[in-house]
Amino acid sequence: MSYQVEWEQDAAQALERLELTVARDIIKRIQWLAANFDSTKPRRPTGALKGYFKLRSGDYRVIYSVNRKSKILIIRIVGTVATSTAISNDPKPVPAASRQGQAQPKPRRMR
Repeated sequence: MSYQVEWEQDAAQALERLELTVARDIIKRIQWLAANFDSTKPRRPTGALKGYFKLRSGDYRVIYSVNRKSKILIIRIVGTVATSTAISNDPKPVPAASRQGQAQPKPRRMR
């Protein structure tokens, strides 16, 4: 059974700022993960992001959490590997609130 995907506002806004092709690739990877999560072994980041999972798509990393009981993937951070590494070294915790019922963000076309 497929997992539902929910987006935190900051992650959705970060995705919307990316080039269309990059954003589409990230969305495809997340959709694949949602459909195949039970048959994968999620990878965990280190540092301040230790309680979350990571997914890499090219030069970008998606940080997410999972509610296995409700079968929900919560996308928390979308950024370059350098960005997520800087966040993981930041002593401030990652926000824990999820955006319930938020639609999947639409990537915008870069001009």
